[in-house]
Amino acid sequence: MLEQEVIKVLSSLNIEGIEEGLEIPPQPEFGDLASTVCFQLAKKEKQDPKRIAEEIVKKIKIPKKSLIK
Repeated sequence: MLEQEVIKVLSSLNIEGIEEGLEIPPQPEFGDLASTVCFQLAKKEKQDPKRIAEEIVKKIKIPKKSLIK
């Protein structure tokens, strides 16, 4: 569910020349999913990748009941 929602949000950005792929990080402490979209956009738009990531996260809609703690 999370992966589909992230892909949906990234696709909605409609930015040419940006790979939207997700991958499983090599080390578990880096999280469940990873993407280089923020770094690609930061380079292209000359913006802070952290700010871009925060904006993307705001757009992701995951029902709290679907999260596992």
